[in-house]
Amino acid sequence: MLLSKKNLKRANNLLGTLVTSNKELIKTLSLGELLRADYGGGVCLISGSYMFVEAGTGRPLRYPETQANESGGTVQTARKRRC
Repeated sequence: MLLSKKNLKRANNLLGTLVTSNKELIKTLSLGELLRADYGGGVCLISGSYMFVEAGTGRPLRYPETQANESGGTVQTARKRRC
């Protein structure tokens, strides 16, 4: 009898954990629907952009270009990006 009560208590605890886990999963999967229902009338789209700038001049950074020294020799060449 003692073994049965232990097994029953263990099964009950596992079932409680499973129910809690299922509730959390349902909340996660239906987050979009919950947000639409709660805030559907007042949600707006927030959009933004960014760029990297050179610290000294504040100019926007670009892909590197070929640079030449005073005698016309190449100092730095632009590398082609791999996709």
